[in-house]
Amino acid sequence: MIDEGKAIPFFGDSNTGRDYTYIDDIIDGITKCKGLADPTAGKEHLRFSILEEVMPLNWRNLLD
Repeated sequence: MIDEGKAIPFFGDSNTGRDYTYIDDIIDGITKCKGLADPTAGKEHLRFSILEEVMPLNWRNLLD
């Protein structure tokens, strides 16, 4: 919708959060990580955490 210039529908009182990550970007990132050699070889720690909780941006706070 965004890339077509269409408005994103919001429902309710707009106090909810949304995630604007495209699923294609997620799949692309996972696919690229799968193709890596063992990323921990010779290193103490190197992790890919794609399932952790992130803090969404509140656009109203950014615009104020």
